[in-house]
Amino acid sequence: MSYNSNSNIGAEAATAVDQKIQEFRTLQEELTKHHTDLGTLMAQRNENEMVKQELEVCEREGNDGNEAVIYKQVGPVLIKNDLDEALETVRKRLEFISGEMKKTEQLIE
Repeated sequence: MSYNSNSNIGAEAATAVDQKIQEFRTLQEELTKHHTDLGTLMAQRNENEMVKQELEVCEREGNDGNEAVIYKQVGPVLIKNDLDEALETVRKRLEFISGEMKKTEQLIE
């Protein structure tokens, strides 16, 4: 009788350990996904920061009398875009990306 109860306790303990291991693996997978997402957001932020810097150079040159022509890609087509509109779009994108980065960093913590 005591043998059966000991093996039953052992089986329950093994099941509990297996469940905890699975929970740990799930958390690890989520953490890895969040780190990947954060890396993607950082790359997007860096790309948009570079675009913003280039647009600011165009803006300064425009103040010197040299009008820069800005294009944006819509699908396979390039469309002429206003410099102020392009700067505003990039600034909004940067705000959005920063917000998403904060959310992701909170999830990682």
